[in-house]
Amino acid sequence: MIEIIKNMIDDSLNELHTSLACKITSINHSAGTCTVQPLAKRELCQQKIDYPPLIDVRLDFLKFGGWSFQIPRKVGRSEERFSRNAET
Repeated sequence: MIEIIKNMIDDSLNELHTSLACKITSINHSAGTCTVQPLAKRELCQQKIDYPPLIDVRLDFLKFGGWSFQIPRKVGRSEERFSRNAET
């Protein structure tokens, strides 16, 4: 019974997705990654502060018919949405 419940929790977590509006601060096209600064702020000790930058965020690639296409990204562009699926 416990194993069934654990599997149900794992299945639910696999459906959990997060998405943040971010500003790209640097791009490494050869590695297919970038560093982004989340635009949202959090409150800590009654002050609004920035979240830390997210590093090594994978860039999007579209693959079809043996071709791989990287979606164009630019440094300084904001309102990008970066998503991450939960990992169990």
